[in-house]
Amino acid sequence: MGVYVLGPPVSGPGPVPDAGQLLRVFAGADNPTNVVLRLALSAIGVYRHLYEMLETGRDVQREVDEALAVLCLQINREVEAILANGPNPAPGAPDAPDTYGDMVVDLACRYVRLWWLQSRKADVSRAQHDLSNQIEAVDALVADIQAGRVRLRLPDRPESTSVRQPGHSGRRAW
Repeated sequence: MGVYVLGPPVSGPGPVPDAGQLLRVFAGADNPTNVVLRLALSAIGVYRHLYEMLETGRDVQREVDEALAVLCLQINREVEAILANGPNPAPGAPDAPDTYGDMVVDLACRYVRLWWLQSRKADVSRAQHDLSNQIEAVDALVADIQAGRVRLRLPDRPESTSVRQPGHSGRRAW
């Protein structure tokens, strides 16, 4: 992985974008109005590039993984700045199983996957289901963060302990 020098977060206090805001930006119905939405829109570009390169047979998975890791890091840092003045998690609130950045990048992945399948007139029922589940997961995470029911999990907090359902990987299921 390359070395990236990132400046401090620039987001101020405010609400964490929910799935509806993200999807409106992904679809081009709204312009991104903050850094988190601009970074999330960048994930759409990364995934579109991946699918375009897959069609040519070119392997860009390593570069895509690196770009997405940097986007996740930046999104998580910005969300941490957004929540700096609250809402604060309740005492004893568990950590969220995934970071907000991971959830947003997963939403972008599912959005692009559905678009890609639709453009090829393929069966999209599974992709629609996956996108719907991810929308619900992002909205549930945002609601829980805003209500103080969970602590926002950040990748630079190695001491954090995640609470997971038994037998569950913890990915994308909230």
